[in-house]
Amino acid sequence: MVEPITNLLLVGYYLTNIEYTISTVIYREHVQIIPETLSTLSEHLGIIIIDLAVLHDNNVRCLNYLIKSKSRTQ
Repeated sequence: MVEPITNLLLVGYYLTNIEYTISTVIYREHVQIIPETLSTLSEHLGIIIIDLAVLHDNNVRCLNYLIKSKSRTQ
């Protein structure tokens, strides 16, 4: 019961990493100074962390729903 949801979370994690890699290569900004570098890096990392948080939240909600529905049927 938990294994398919965990696999979906893992696939979402892989897709997020692939998306980050592709967007970094395609839309790479040429920065010259350290504050610009830190700003760009923090922006990209913030987007990834938010994406992973949404994936994790959905995973927890699905597991909670499955546990509640299973306890109702028993």
